[in-house]
Amino acid sequence: MNIKAVIKYELYDIKKAIVILYIIVYTLFIYFRLFTVTERWNLIYGMERATIIFMIVAGYNSFKNHYRFYQANGVLRGEQHIGFVIHIWVVAAGLALIDFINGLVFSKVVYYESIFNGLYHMHGLVGEVIWSMFVYALFFTVGYSISLLYYKKSRNWKVIVSLGVPLILFSLAVVDDWFNHATIGYWLINKVAIILGYANGYQNPLSAIIVIGLVTIIFTMINHAIIKRTALK
Repeated sequence: MNIKAVIKYELYDIKKAIVILYIIVYTLFIYFRLFTVTERWNLIYGMERATIIFMIVAGYNSFKNHYRFYQANGVLRGEQHIGFVIHIWVVAAGLALIDFINGLVFSKVVYYESIFNGLYHMHGLVGEVIWSMFVYALFFTVGYSISLLYYKKSRNWKVIVSLGVPLILFSLAVVDDWFNHATIGYWLINKVAIILGYANGYQNPLSAIIVIGLVTIIFTMINHAIIKRTALK
């Protein structure tokens, strides 16, 4: 089995999940349209959030069983990861295009605004699809990274990280809110918005694409280094 075979296997494995994703998306859209949207407030926003959640979950569920399968079939770790990374970008590009088309269709029925439109107040096939593709690839990669780290660590470590990190972040947010009127939190949000190009009336999706692309590359390189040293369990 080579890189091309890994790509084909990964795409085959994920296609049913993608079908289920869009069944859920269309069901939610119909529900919102029929039962929550009124003439007074005829707006539906950001159905792509379902795709982002899907990418995180898909990434998280893409390592352990696949890794064992590839190892059993003699696929080199480097080939596994290269094929998987290519598959990530193919899936991200495909879902970005589907979501853009969905947005066009949804906007014919209600006033629909995508996440990209809401942040950057822009419309356009190329910009929105490329931006969405990079965002989806990042979340898929992050989900995969979490799964890879969890595979390597002990059960106690998983429990500590899963409970400890959210608890620490929540505690810091509460302390910041109580004693500092959330000044640090607002500062961080504003800095992230500036980096991603949608703060203070300045819209630049190219900034977000560059930053997200670099972060994704960093995660990908780290994953590649880790997986080449990961023992089969």
